[in-house]
Amino acid sequence: MATQLPPHLKRLINAAKRLNEEPGLILDREKIEEVIGARLIESKPTRNTQGGRILVEYFASEGPLAAPLWRGRLVYTDQKESDSWSVRLEFGYAQSIVDPGLMCYFSRLLEAYWGKPFMYTPPDVHAQLQEWTRRPDLPPTGPHDGRSYTAAFRDMHPGSASVFFDIGPGGCLYNISIGNQYKNGEFSDDHIYHE
Repeated sequence: MATQLPPHLKRLINAAKRLNEEPGLILDREKIEEVIGARLIESKPTRNTQGGRILVEYFASEGPLAAPLWRGRLVYTDQKESDSWSVRLEFGYAQSIVDPGLMCYFSRLLEAYWGKPFMYTPPDVHAQLQEWTRRPDLPPTGPHDGRSYTAAFRDMHPGSASVFFDIGPGGCLYNISIGNQYKNGEFSDDHIYHE
């Protein structure tokens, strides 16, 4: 278990905070690369069954992603049915979240560095229903009781990103997601999507 956060994880959290707080950064591929500190490896776009455009690009193993067991990617999706598009950055730690040999970056360390309290959000609808139907005489569950949860921080401005910290069993970080969905008429995808 880590007792302090390593520099590469602090850099990723700092990047997430900037993308959450500064409008426009998440809308520009070059600015994303600059904020993260790693290049995107260009790949060929595809289309889904409804004809919407999809682009998945991985970050090079450099900057904060040069650390062992970390990976990152950008996922762009065109959603024709809602006349919108989305961009999501995903940063994950290792392929397995149950390997006892992996370093645990505990949620309390992340919360302290992020500077805002992590609120408990169950990871799926079944856990949410259990939370709603919990007997009032039982102590409340929370983000530091060892259960899986997601700490969500919604976009602070139009054109900025929401940030999600996914905490697995034992209170260890395993994924950071950064992104949002945008209406086609409000924000352009010209600086994210390429053919």
